Amino acid sequence: TPEKEKAQKEFWQKEPSIPAVQNNEIYVVNSEWLSRPGPRTILGLKELAKIIYKTK
Repeated sequence: TPEKEKAQKEFWQKEPSIPAVQNNEIYVVNSEWLSRPGPRTILGLKELAKIIYKTK
């Protein structure tokens, strides 16, 4: 949800020494898609690919 994503991004703002935080490159992916093997793993991989290739 947008609220969870906002909360997770705010959490990382407490660590300003991390380059990803400095560069505003914190991304949120549904952990349930990647933490459990199954059909949803493909959704998680697609989401990661979108993030990786968008940022390059």
